[in-house]
Amino acid sequence: SREGVALIDVEGRKMTAFVRTGERANSALSSRDGRELYVVNRGEDTLSIVDLKTLKVKATVDVGKGPDHIAATPDGRWVVITNGYSNDVSIVDVRGAKVVATIKTGRGPHGLAVTADGERVFVSNRGGKSVSIIDLKKRSVARTVSLGDGPGHLALGPGGSSIIVN
Repeated sequence: SREGVALIDVEGRKMTAFVRTGERANSALSSRDGRELYVVNRGEDTLSIVDLKTLKVKATVDVGKGPDHIAATPDGRWVVITNGYSNDVSIVDVRGAKVVATIKTGRGPHGLAVTADGERVFVSNRGGKSVSIIDLKKRSVARTVSLGDGPGHLALGPGGSSIIVN
């Protein structure tokens, strides 16, 4: 939606609720335990944390410019958000509802994937025609791999030893 997220009863084929989160709600991700929903609001440069029991926004966190996609660490403690206009990623502590790190990437970060061990994040940089490999413990770019074309989305390959980029 343009200003929030709709909850849909798939079997009943109807909307059961609408939660207003912010302008240009773009990406959403459910917490591992299903208690919260994280919504990236591109028009406001924010992340909304929604309590799925009450269907209320319990926190709003300012992130970088032009937030786009979101992924969570396996333990659910942090979410990582690509910020396409500020050329960085925001690492958000969802328990404390605050940005704990902002890491510069290549130009136009877009897609991302977190490794199963939660130690690295791969970020596709559309404008930079590269993939940034972020070390989450050090909260810095460990390496950048140049590609011929601007990558879009990416996924971890089998066993997590490679990434698949489109």
